[in-house]
Amino acid sequence: MRAFRYRLKAALAQAGHAEQALQLELARRERELEQVNRRCDALRQAQAALWARLRGVLDGSANRGELVARLLPHELQAELERVEAMLEQVRRLRETAEHGVGETRGRLLEAARSRRKFENHRDRLSRDHRHSELLKETKHLDEVGAAPRNRLPGGAMR
Repeated sequence: MRAFRYRLKAALAQAGHAEQALQLELARRERELEQVNRRCDALRQAQAALWARLRGVLDGSANRGELVARLLPHELQAELERVEAMLEQVRRLRETAEHGVGETRGRLLEAARSRRKFENHRDRLSRDHRHSELLKETKHLDEVGAAPRNRLPGGAMR
């Protein structure tokens, strides 16, 4: 029986490598998104703490001198504005990261489909080859079995 050789083996390997590269890229992008989400959470916590400090100073519950009470709300307000600006930047960064993750997932899905298409093609050709070889072998065995047994080598009859 002749061995099966898939001629598009290199294309299948390339599709597999492309899929693996996209898996690595997706993992990297997901880590980046996780880091951005952690930064966003930290900024929200800082924002909440600043709001609490600002409310404490403005309602007089903070025990401070008159000068500090006049200056501190402005400083807190400026810090709060800086945190809010940073939070907006992180939100935009998160949107970009989420878009990148979604795009990479789509490309990974396409790469997996491409690889699977090559694998299905290889499997179908292998199955057809095996079937063809079995038919040839069966035909050969039928011919050998159908040959008259009473003939001597050289075609003479017994």
